[in-house]
Amino acid sequence: MAHPVFSVLIEVEDDNSSPASSPDQYIEVPDISSEEIITPAEAYDSELISQYSPERLRFIQDCSKKTRSKCGVEVFKNMVLDRPVSRDCCKDLLNIGQDCHLVLVQFIFSTYEVKHTPSLTVARSKQTWNTCVKMVGDEMGAPVSLET
Repeated sequence: MAHPVFSVLIEVEDDNSSPASSPDQYIEVPDISSEEIITPAEAYDSELISQYSPERLRFIQDCSKKTRSKCGVEVFKNMVLDRPVSRDCCKDLLNIGQDCHLVLVQFIFSTYEVKHTPSLTVARSKQTWNTCVKMVGDEMGAPVSLET
């Protein structure tokens, strides 16, 4: 047995048993219940979150609540896939403010699933913001554009 904590023995019935073989055969398999399995993505994201102060996490959470999920997805697709952003979602984006927009972009693009694209997306997030300022900024009190 490799390590008693990580393995258990399971009895295997062998239909092709010869008289010379033992009727009780065992195979060692990992003893891992589904609750104990931690994927690399979960481990990475857990470590990422642990690096933030409770205040910063609260700020990120509050920012995420300010936007409608439909618009969050639309803005994300704009930054990653260059899909258009609707006027309504541009208003939604500008309503959350620059600070929230930038912290959400930084956080989201630090996560395991999309960590490979941060250099592209920071610039694209500023482009998205500026596009929305041009599209609906006058209606929103003319928010400031971001430097690209």
